[in-house]
Amino acid sequence: LPDAAFAAYVPPGLILFWRDGRPMVQRFDAARLRAEGEAQPVDPQLHPATAVASSTGTLIYRAQLGGYVRRNGEVTAGNSRLVWFDRGGREVEAITPLGGYFNPRLAPDERTILVEQFDNENAGDLWTIDLRRKLGTRVTLDARRDSDPVWSPRGGGFAWSRSRDGADGEILVQRARGVEPVVLSQGQPDEMGPFVADWSPDGRHLAVLRLDVLGVGSIEFLPVDG
Repeated sequence: LPDAAFAAYVPPGLILFWRDGRPMVQRFDAARLRAEGEAQPVDPQLHPATAVASSTGTLIYRAQLGGYVRRNGEVTAGNSRLVWFDRGGREVEAITPLGGYFNPRLAPDERTILVEQFDNENAGDLWTIDLRRKLGTRVTLDARRDSDPVWSPRGGGFAWSRSRDGADGEILVQRARGVEPVVLSQGQPDEMGPFVADWSPDGRHLAVLRLDVLGVGSIEFLPVDG
């Protein structure tokens, strides 16, 4: 997909992405890893970087009011929390206290959330949150920012992005809990990222966003097994 960013797969056969400042959706053949037809615009308040799709294709997303969803703007180290909402948009239950949370991902078994957590002293690390016990466990510890986590399709492992101020990036994969992560890809000197966008349903590929120095994005599919 040329000039595209923040891709997310939406079952059973769509890809959601960002192009020229607009959220777009296009038919996608997951078996052939190929976009089909023409891209169509969707709700302008939707930013694909915040969207998570259910197995039935329903999207949950954070509306952007007044522009881009900014890490150091709308979301700060003390003004966000994770909560459950019902289908009518009413808050049901708080999961975390106030803090800095970004890009939460619900595990396939719906028992755990994987999320980037940050504060004024920490650029960002990944935590898992046990939803039954509401207990958080830190899973990465690095001076660089760990972000953009995605679960493997069965939830046994996860992938994420690691970077310093958006540059010198890496894509890491931890194939199972408790094992050492491996670096799957590294960024180039003339680009930002790369950043993980999504994991294919068959478990074979990661959708990865690469940005050049002008901020023009492209999406590639990276084999998980090399």
